Amino acid sequence: MMDLLIEFAGTGRVGPIHGGMTLAAASAVLGPGHPHPAIRLLGGKADGYPYRWDSLYLDVIRDRVSSIKLETWPGHTFSVPSPLTPKGGPHESTVTKHEFRAALDDAHVGYSIEEPYLIDRQSVIRVAGTAVTALFSRFDEKNLGVRPGDYLLSVSKNFEIP
Repeated sequence: MMDLLIEFAGTGRVGPIHGGMTLAAASAVLGPGHPHPAIRLLGGKADGYPYRWDSLYLDVIRDRVSSIKLETWPGHTFSVPSPLTPKGGPHESTVTKHEFRAALDDAHVGYSIEEPYLIDRQSVIRVAGTAVTALFSRFDEKNLGVRPGDYLLSVSKNFEIP
């Protein structure tokens, strides 16, 4: 799982999945996704809503991938379609900020940290060069039964769709 997160952070791609590709091309790699209820309701008029493949979300505008998000959550599992992870899955998805930063450092991926906590005790790491962001939240023991600290919630990137 960490390899996939760091690959995404360093390249802005999740395996062959990239911004601007068509939903049909992404579905050919990933298999059919689970569309947001608004897509089911509005059909082709529903722009900007996600399709989901377990922990992978692709937002689509005008049939093009406009954002990619890999979602993690402390104490839960992380799973993506098998073409994206040769090691299979699902994987335990608890990742601390310290672990994520160490993995970025080991991969020589540059980043900046926005430490001032935003709403809901959240902070962000922005990856230089790819504009990928990693969102963290501070949890106490009472929140999830985990050690107090900053835990990864998601790694994401938005793309401009002309």
